[in-house]
Amino acid sequence: NFLRWYLHVGLLTNERIVDIDFNSILYKEVTIAELRDIEETTTKSAGYLSSFFNYGDVFVQTAGTKINIEYHNAPNPALIIRYINELTSRINGRNA
Repeated sequence: NFLRWYLHVGLLTNERIVDIDFNSILYKEVTIAELRDIEETTTKSAGYLSSFFNYGDVFVQTAGTKINIEYHNAPNPALIIRYINELTSRINGRNA
């Protein structure tokens, strides 16, 4: 379980968000979403441990039939959501 968590990589750039999952040595899944396609962001934290250690799940919903991105047990999920929302508002021309 540690390796599955450790090899789950999320990248956030000024144009897109990337989710890389290494499920085994021979299999990896890469999901890319353009920031302009992001519709909604959600974070979930449940329990005492996640509140104390400040970790939780981050869900990024994209427009239409595109694949949604999920980060499970991410550190500081509120900060991740804030960065994503700031970048999407810049891309879409709204004030951050």
